Amino acid sequence: MSETSDALHAQGYFLSGLHSELVRVLPPRCARNLDSWMEGGTLRLEPKDMGITGMDLAWLNYTAVFSLESLPFRECRTETLLAVAASWIQEHDSYRERFELPEPTYTVVPNDEHSADIELEVQFSEPLRITQDPDGPVRWLGKTWTVAPFELWVAEHISLTVANSTHSVHPSLKA
Repeated sequence: MSETSDALHAQGYFLSGLHSELVRVLPPRCARNLDSWMEGGTLRLEPKDMGITGMDLAWLNYTAVFSLESLPFRECRTETLLAVAASWIQEHDSYRERFELPEPTYTVVPNDEHSADIELEVQFSEPLRITQDPDGPVRWLGKTWTVAPFELWVAEHISLTVANSTHSVHPSLKA
C-alpha cells in the first residue's frame, strides 16, 4: 500500500472504511443492522512532521467492533463477510505487521435456525493526521489545524552537492 493510499484511510478511517466495505456486500435489509464503534482506545503521543502537507499528531490505537444482529446466514453467508473483512484488512492496513497487532476475532451466536448475531473485533493502529487551517479547531504549536487526511509527497530524485561536486541520489520508493 502506498503512503498516499495510507493517508486517505488514516485517522479512524480504518473503522469507517471496513464498515463501508461490509455494507457494500450486505443485502440492504441486513446492512441496516450493522453497527460499528471504537473501544479501548489509546493515544500514542508521537508527533511527526510529514512535510508541507501536514503532521502526524499522534497514533490512534483502538479496537474496532462490528456488530451485525439477526443476520439471515442462509441468505448472507458468514464466511463471505469474514472473507470480505480479511481481504479489506490485508489490503488497507499496512501497519499491522509493524505494530504486531493481533489477529481479528469474531463470535457467531445463533438466534434460531435462520439467523444469528455476529461480532467482529479488529485492533487498529493508525496516524491521527492534521493539516494547517486558519479556521481549524485544533490549536497546537502556535497554529490552528484541522483533522484531515493528506497526500504524502515523496522525492523521486535528489541532487546532492558536496565540495562543488554534484551527485544524483535515487531514494527507495518503498512505502
